Amino acid sequence: MTESHEGTSVSLQELTELLREAAKQAAFDVWGQRTYSAPQLRDMYYRNVGSDSLVVPSAKPQVREGVLSKLTQWLRSLLSQYIVDDEIGNGFAYFVGGATTLELPRLAEGAIKAAAILGPERAAQLISIWGSGEPVSYRKCVVLSDVSIEHTLVMDDGVRLESLPMSTDAISAHLPLGSTWDLGESALLGAIKMTIDCEAKPAFCKPGEYIRMHERNSYYGPIWAESPGRLCAALSLVTNHRISWKTHWSDCDEARAFGLVSQGRAHKTEDSVNQGNVRLSQQHLEVARELFVQWLNNWNMDKGLGMAISRWMASKRRTSYANQFIELRIALESLYLRGNYGELGFRVANYGAWHLGADFEERWQYQEVLRRVYGLASRAVHAGEVDGTEENRNLLTAAQDLCRKGILKRLYESEEPNWNEMILGKEP
Repeated sequence: MTESHEGTSVSLQELTELLREAAKQAAFDVWGQRTYSAPQLRDMYYRNVGSDSLVVPSAKPQVREGVLSKLTQWLRSLLSQYIVDDEIGNGFAYFVGGATTLELPRLAEGAIKAAAILGPERAAQLISIWGSGEPVSYRKCVVLSDVSIEHTLVMDDGVRLESLPMSTDAISAHLPLGSTWDLGESALLGAIKMTIDCEAKPAFCKPGEYIRMHERNSYYGPIWAESPGRLCAALSLVTNHRISWKTHWSDCDEARAFGLVSQGRAHKTEDSVNQGNVRLSQQHLEVARELFVQWLNNWNMDKGLGMAISRWMASKRRTSYANQFIELRIALESLYLRGNYGELGFRVANYGAWHLGADFEERWQYQEVLRRVYGLASRAVHAGEVDGTEENRNLLTAAQDLCRKGILKRLYESEEPNWNEMILGKEP
């Protein structure tokens, strides 16, 4: 943070000793009702069960006169490039969550609390790293719906799937505040949690300054807020089963120790009703990773393929047959009717048959399935119902499989086919 390496070492050591002394003498007050020592606060932070998740964020350090002002002055000098009117911009708010600005004395209090929890050396090191603009490590977390695993699955790219505890006392340590209130413990006990290791910057910025967040995973590259949904879609395509998420959030343990990130609730899906449980394997993850990368890199994502995937998944929801046929119709239109809306059913059936069939017999079969399913979907749009006969159920499944086959093929095509040229026999 200073001109020379020697100066940086001395400054970091000075901050470490200041935090060590502050944490040693601090009593942490909670709502004016009880105080805790630094070891007690640290134990509660890592235990994170029951009321601990509420107590730790509320703990306010009480130190001798002059200690807080000295630490505040030190931070004011170290982080001067980010400070306006004694406030600092909080970059964590944009990729994890929390207040967008922080008064400098509150950051000093957070540093004392972090010194008690993480140790003064690590707390001082993090302030220096974040102040220099280096990336911050954090995790995107997702609780999946209606899936199971035999054992923990780990990928070299920083993706991990593990089962949440079956104990109500232990599960809160693995979830953000309020998750069990929103979804109910029964929906989360033993559920599968997926985490993605990411990094982002900046940690600090000037208050009110527009910042362009840079969020990345070491393997996937750029990561966005909708990435959990896209990973679920990739897993759905691999397993031929609708896999959605119950809740997702971002987390950074070390920033949480400083009080820089929100303890608020996670995002939750409005619908997690699927068609039953599917067992995920390591091979599923390997193939899903490849599909996810294709999705990230494929220019077609903004040209209908994303819509086709989401509507294909929606067609697999446990809902009325009419709704399933309608969703599948939209998926097929998104896949095969880019800008061509005349004679819709005819085009969907012909384009899909030529795109997926390897020979005349196969194309004839596919065309018939797509033509019939499109007709039933159109009837559902106008009449509002489709009979749940075995014939219709089989037709729905066959068309869903063709739609999935088309999506997977399109993911690996460098550009959208010219459908009119294709049905006239031009080689791709």
